Amino acid sequence: MLRNEVKRLKEENVDLRKTISMLEQQRDDSFQQRAFENDTIADLGFEVETVHVEKQVLQGEKQVLQNEIINRESEIGTFLVVNDILKEQVEEKEEKIGELLDNIDDLETHNVTQEYKDEMVLDEEVERTTIGAYTEILGDDNPATEKGKKAQGDPSSLVKGVKKTTTRTEKRLEDFLCDCENDDPNVAVWTNSSSSDTVALSDIIKLLDDGDVSNSVIDGFALVLENMQEALQKTRGNNVYFLSTCWTLIHSENPELRQFLLDKKLQHVFDNMERYGSDYYRFLVFPMNSLGNRPRVKNSNPYHWTILFYDVHEQQWKHYNSLRKRNGADPHLQDAITVKKYVEEFMRHRHGDKTKQPSFNLFSSPRTLFQSHDFNAPITSAQDAPQQFATTVDCGIIVCYIMGKLANHEPIPPSVSKDDVSEFRVHLVHVFLNDPPRSWSIADWNSREIQAHLPD
Repeated sequence: MLRNEVKRLKEENVDLRKTISMLEQQRDDSFQQRAFENDTIADLGFEVETVHVEKQVLQGEKQVLQNEIINRESEIGTFLVVNDILKEQVEEKEEKIGELLDNIDDLETHNVTQEYKDEMVLDEEVERTTIGAYTEILGDDNPATEKGKKAQGDPSSLVKGVKKTTTRTEKRLEDFLCDCENDDPNVAVWTNSSSSDTVALSDIIKLLDDGDVSNSVIDGFALVLENMQEALQKTRGNNVYFLSTCWTLIHSENPELRQFLLDKKLQHVFDNMERYGSDYYRFLVFPMNSLGNRPRVKNSNPYHWTILFYDVHEQQWKHYNSLRKRNGADPHLQDAITVKKYVEEFMRHRHGDKTKQPSFNLFSSPRTLFQSHDFNAPITSAQDAPQQFATTVDCGIIVCYIMGKLANHEPIPPSVSKDDVSEFRVHLVHVFLNDPPRSWSIADWNSREIQAHLPD
């Protein structure tokens, strides 16, 4: 039994030795692990120190770069300021150059217009050319020349266009030729019997010779358009054309004349609106001859034609100027606003007078051109208005051209070519030569000849 106990103790001793040996091995391994970790910590500490050093270096470089950026931004800011200053100076100079060029255009146009206005008689060469032109237009020989010979001088290039629009049987030339030879360019080619307004031979000559147009031509063309409209007997969409002197009448010191020539027609428009309704009219058209931004002084004459019209459907005013500034400005817009305000004030007073009448129905408002209660419709200056060519006097022609478009309810094109203007000049000549009974006729000529030779 003792022997067994000794054996058991020996076996336990062996196990203990193994356990001790294993623990010593683990202890040694732990020492090695700790030594390795210490070495690793030391390495990491060195690396951290190195990173700190590099961070400081990078921060220094960053500061240097930031200083350079600040310096460059300062330089850029200086350049931008200088650039803005230079840009403003360039824009100011360009604006001054544009104004100078606009003034030159205005002066050239004004001078050309005045040259035509100051022309009292035609020289012999122009007269011979005109006689030849009318010979080509109207299809007759000059009775003052030998039989079979045409009048001397080269006809205007516009003559061919006129010739295409009329036949030789429509007109005779005796009246025109005799008046030319007798130095009477004021003989009437077209007459409005109701007002005694006339389009003279001199007006036709200017149309053929790229000249300016008088208010007689514009007002005469407006009457032709109104007569064509009346023939259609439309109950809606009508146009009404006011005298081309409307702007001058508003500034006139003669209230009786203004009342007769302007207010009377405005009252007619108001009455028609009351009678037929708001659809009766489409456009109220005001051709204008005004001064623009030039000062109004005594005896100062308007020299530039523009056109203002009120669109009843769209409830707005539109102004077309064929001589806009290069920067898009419209120096005649203020003149248009003057006419606009006068018309609106007239309608406002008539509307007020109507509501005060005893027979006025409180439950129905009188029809008016303006939907807004303050009678103040917006006005725009057409940025896409067709422009005349420099040094030409085509402003009146373009006004008539726009009037024709409004009469047909056609869109107004943003531009016109020289051929368009020439063709429309031809059209105007044809209109005035072929508008019976207002146009010249042989019967009228013979009647005048008989009366001229009757004894007193």
